[in-house]
Amino acid sequence: MNHITIQQILTIAGLASSVIACIVSLHIKGSAATIRADVAEMENRIVERINGTYTRKDECSLRMERVLDRVDRLEEPNGHQA
Repeated sequence: MNHITIQQILTIAGLASSVIACIVSLHIKGSAATIRADVAEMENRIVERINGTYTRKDECSLRMERVLDRVDRLEEPNGHQA
């Protein structure tokens, strides 16, 4: 009788530890997914803020070309504008 009781206790303990390990694993995966989503959201906010604050070098060059072209057209004789 004691042998069956000890065997049952060991079986129940093994099942309980497996269930606990499964629950912890799912919780960790859920936390990791949440963290990934939060990091992606912060990254998007940072990129939006940087893009809204700073101008890229190519954009500055293009603007400068347009401004100089416009000034050149205004300086043309007879004030011809396109």
